[in-house]
Amino acid sequence: MQECNKLSTCAFFQTYEEMEDKAAALRGFVRMYCKGDSMDKCKRKIIVTKFGSVPVNMMPNGYPLAGTSNANWDD
Repeated sequence: MQECNKLSTCAFFQTYEEMEDKAAALRGFVRMYCKGDSMDKCKRKIIVTKFGSVPVNMMPNGYPLAGTSNANWDD
C-alpha cells in the first residue's frame, strides 16, 4: 500500500499513532488521506508543501480536531 511521503513529519499521523484508543473516524482519515487515494487532497500536505508548516490540530480535511479551534490559524 502506498503511503504519504509526509508521514514521518506529520503531527496528525504521529498523534494518531500514539493514541491507545484510536477512534474509528481517525482510522478512516489515515486510511483515506495518509495511505489511500486522497493523499493529494490532504489539506495538511498541501499547506505544509506551500508554506512549510501546518497547524498541529488541523485534520487532513482542513478542519480542526474535535474540541479544538482554528482561531489561531493564519489565513
